[in-house]
Amino acid sequence: MNNQEKTLIFMYIYNQRVHMERELSERQARLRCRSISETECIEYALLHERYNTFREVTGHIMALLNMDEKKPVNTCIICGREISKDLQVCSRCYKRYKRV
Repeated sequence: MNNQEKTLIFMYIYNQRVHMERELSERQARLRCRSISETECIEYALLHERYNTFREVTGHIMALLNMDEKKPVNTCIICGREISKDLQVCSRCYKRYKRV
């Protein structure tokens, strides 16, 4: 797999994660503002579990894609620059793609 294909996969993963995080926070805000039903609680729990599964699977995918490369462990998933241990995207890529 060449670098351009990897970049596209990483951008897709990043955009999906941002979308899921936004959906989770919107759902959580809706639940706080009014009385909720059992159905809404179950929907929120399912959404949260789907998000956790997505994070786990994409983590495995990124580890597999980076196995053969001689990069430091903490690199931006989009451009490959070195970043802090807790981050997945460098500040430059975050600013560029946060509006997507």
